Amino acid sequence: METKQEHAYRVLREQIAQGVLLPGQRLIVNRLANEIGTSAVPVREALLRLEAEGLVTITPHVGAVVIHITGQMIEMTLESLAVLEGYATRLAAERAGAILPALERHHDAMKVAATKEDWGRFSFENREFHFTIYGVVENTVLTKTIRELWSQLDTYLSASAFYLMPDRAMTSVSEHARLIELIGDPSRDLDELESVARAHKFNTAKRLHTLKDDVVSGVRFPVER
Repeated sequence: METKQEHAYRVLREQIAQGVLLPGQRLIVNRLANEIGTSAVPVREALLRLEAEGLVTITPHVGAVVIHITGQMIEMTLESLAVLEGYATRLAAERAGAILPALERHHDAMKVAATKEDWGRFSFENREFHFTIYGVVENTVLTKTIRELWSQLDTYLSASAFYLMPDRAMTSVSEHARLIELIGDPSRDLDELESVARAHKFNTAKRLHTLKDDVVSGVRFPVER
């Protein structure tokens, strides 16, 4: 059963993701508590959790404010994930037999979703593909960090942001096929596998950077540096 703190966190996070709570908006604890239907304590706890995820900033004697999400933040998150996911994929290769059937199943489902331009389904299967890999990694510090960064991306970007870049979706499918091939190869080169897994995420970051005037959750690309 969802606790009051979890409920407050989920509601606030969804409102930030959907643009109900806008960048720069001050978050008044008592007002939010009344709207959500809880006391102030669960809201304060939820805001601390959102601050840890980089979605709000809390200043003493001022309060919490929704952050301005920039393209640079999204790219840095993707770049960090590239490094972490590359190593996690390397570790997961030891359990290839346990994950290959699920990887192939999600891979096939992604191909079907792409042909139907069902980007919501595509994104879901993409997540399942990757978390099948991380699910067998015993380094819980590593996998917890990966999950937190994915959670941030889900808020920074629409979960079905592939609709803005269908070409990247199809390339992603091809890259998944290569990952499956390497993971399933008993004579695999682990350095190559890690490199391919890293490049897979870096390629998404590069493609997002080229969107220019397209908008993803209010963020315009490319980012001025």
